Amino acid sequence: MAVAAALLWATKLVALGLLLYVAFWAAVLLLGVAVAGWAAAANTPDEEEWPFTDLTELRKSPGYDPNLYNDTSHELYTDD
Repeated sequence: MAVAAALLWATKLVALGLLLYVAFWAAVLLLGVAVAGWAAAANTPDEEEWPFTDLTELRKSPGYDPNLYNDTSHELYTDD
């Protein structure tokens, strides 16, 4: 009877140890994701620059279609 009780307690302690082990690594993983997110947010510029060329440069490109860019001031723009 004492052996069965000791075996039951040993099983419970092993299960508790495994649960704490998994919880520890899950917390480490979540902390790593939070730190990575914080680092990514810290490296973004406050002002976003327009990554494309301005409209005058765009008009000079071959095959420019003012309808695709909704360029209403262009002479070839047609309103459908």
